[in-house]
Amino acid sequence: MRGVYIFTTIFFLLMPTIALANHRKPFLARRSSISTQAFIARRSSISTQDDTTTILVSPNSDFSCGFYRVATNAFTFSIWFSRSSEKTVAWTANRDAPVNGKGSRLTFQKDGTLALLDYNGKVVWSTNTTATRADRAELLNNGNLVVMDPEGQHLWRSFDSPTDTLLPLQPITRNVKLVSASARGLLYSGFYNFLFDSNNILTLVYNGPDTASIYWPNPSFDQPWKNGRTTYDSLRYGVLNQTGYFVSSDLFKFEASDLGDHVMRRLTLDYDGNLRLYSLNETSGNWSVSWMAFSRVCQMHGVCGTNAVCNYIPELHCSCLQGFEVIDPIDWSKGCKRKVDITAIWDKGNRHNITNNSTSQDFSIRKITATDFWGYDTAYTQLIPYSNCRNMCLTANNCQAFGYRKGTVVRKWETRPEITDEGYAIISSQFRRFSYKELQKATNCFQEELGSGGSGVVYKGVLDDERKVAVKILNDVIYGEQELRSELSVIGRIYHMNLVRIWGFCVEKTKRLLVSEYSENGSLDRLLFDYHNLFPVLKWSQRYNIALGVAKGLAYLHHECLEWIVHCDIKPENILLDKDFEPKIADFGLVKLLKPEAAQMPSRVHGTRGYIAPEWALNLPITGKADVYSYGVVLLELVKGSRVSRWVVDGKEEVGLAVKRNVDTLREKLASEDQSWLLEFVDSRLDGEFNYSQAATVLKIAVLCLEEDRRMRPSMDTVVEVLLSLVE
Repeated sequence: MRGVYIFTTIFFLLMPTIALANHRKPFLARRSSISTQAFIARRSSISTQDDTTTILVSPNSDFSCGFYRVATNAFTFSIWFSRSSEKTVAWTANRDAPVNGKGSRLTFQKDGTLALLDYNGKVVWSTNTTATRADRAELLNNGNLVVMDPEGQHLWRSFDSPTDTLLPLQPITRNVKLVSASARGLLYSGFYNFLFDSNNILTLVYNGPDTASIYWPNPSFDQPWKNGRTTYDSLRYGVLNQTGYFVSSDLFKFEASDLGDHVMRRLTLDYDGNLRLYSLNETSGNWSVSWMAFSRVCQMHGVCGTNAVCNYIPELHCSCLQGFEVIDPIDWSKGCKRKVDITAIWDKGNRHNITNNSTSQDFSIRKITATDFWGYDTAYTQLIPYSNCRNMCLTANNCQAFGYRKGTVVRKWETRPEITDEGYAIISSQFRRFSYKELQKATNCFQEELGSGGSGVVYKGVLDDERKVAVKILNDVIYGEQELRSELSVIGRIYHMNLVRIWGFCVEKTKRLLVSEYSENGSLDRLLFDYHNLFPVLKWSQRYNIALGVAKGLAYLHHECLEWIVHCDIKPENILLDKDFEPKIADFGLVKLLKPEAAQMPSRVHGTRGYIAPEWALNLPITGKADVYSYGVVLLELVKGSRVSRWVVDGKEEVGLAVKRNVDTLREKLASEDQSWLLEFVDSRLDGEFNYSQAATVLKIAVLCLEEDRRMRPSMDTVVEVLLSLVE
């Protein structure tokens, strides 16, 4: 229960009827002297162990950049405001992975990469400037750290990967989001996000370990225009100018109370989830708030944490519900816990004894006014008397509270340990835990196999509610139960019409299973590569729709969902078709969850031969552009109607070389005005019945997607726009 939105609802808390009785100061490395320089040249470095601490300073001296102490012997590489008394951080490269103070260094490597190395030489963070003409790294007057070539062209910018702060003229776009700090005075990532959602609206999102919810703009308004927003502009662009005026493509705008260009400013998503615009008093070095999204912070999700009440007396004050105690007095966002474990009383077997409206003496109901529930662990019933609500909660072993307003009851459930063991723990909405026995029954002892791959074997099943499902037995899963639940809680919240919906999971001893929606027409490879003519030939309109749908699904994974996900194994086997031949991408999120601002290096190559991007072999950081390459191969197969592995010459040629050879040939043919060759290239089973313009466009996209230099490949957003422009 969270007292964060003030409503007239009265909530009643189940209670045992028994007697119940400063801001961290930041420092640089501890050295006797500090050396400043204008830039870092290629093949040079700065270290935490040098006798003199070296920092970069912008030409106007407003910003500094270097190693920033976050603990006794832990440092981040950060940019901070030089004139701020607290040296307030504006950007951090490694906010969640501080380096050791003994021997860590920032080095501009000979391959053009600016890299942060820990004491043991491990790369903690790096720029994507490998094999470029990168010449130097420089901190500009606006606080933007850039890597540039000898002509001054920017090859990488810190403005493109913010942490929790936007500076004037630093845009927020479809590929950018702010992530709050976890607590006051800390740099670690928290649970609040500021980003454009899939409806083109700038939103504040609470993305916690168990639930995710939009809390700004007002989620109670069912139409964006009621919040003064529009969904019709897909540009997804917002920027704060130097005078303190902010405007975005969804029509959201605000201005600072001290409007003017004479002030240093920052727009920060604070640890408490509030978005605030700050102005710097250069005389005192202190910040003042000149605008904020929430003037009354009790309206925000999670300010005081679970089982706590947020109010003003007159200042913000957090307090625990009666019978609860605070978990961490320094950090109220952790909430409160019960002083008494009521599950122990439940287990005595006398949880309820309701006869003639008399209830067990073990529990009573206490009223708490002006509070509201948060999260997905709620259910409601309309038009019900208060007495029914009270008795319903007292008689249910897993009800810990209920709300009552105008004849509507909302109940909050608390999962009991034995229920968890039986396999009914809910992670999020419509995402549940199954027991192995349930899935064994649903699949008739795993009798009907739908397919298999590197991640496991898939079986058809039917649940008790008669829903058809696909049950995958996962191979080589090293996660323990809690780690797996944490990973799956992200996947379980993802929903898009072109992504296979995950319904739940099973973890029992060494068994790891996933339960997902069933696709009636199976995987794309079964229909596309039907060399024995067992199925009807896929029409051109169906193929084009599949190309578009897969592009939409990948665009969502790469740019729009709360966690940016790289699939790493796009191929026809992982593209499923429902009863209407609408494509759905399967197995997303099972290989690696990657942060958009810091793609990680997987420990081994993932994917399938013929679909793997060149950067895997080059040992480069893997980004969404690896999926773009695989998608390009799928496009060629959709048009040609055969696997690329069949394109090899005399069976001796490598598949990758066969793809490259065909791409080079296609590039030449597409450049000519004569398009008659398309009839020969397109799947002969179509008998020439296809849209020439669409076919040429699909092949042009495929050629671009298969560029060896990943920087030349288009984003999936761009692919979607091009394909949509030719929809008949």
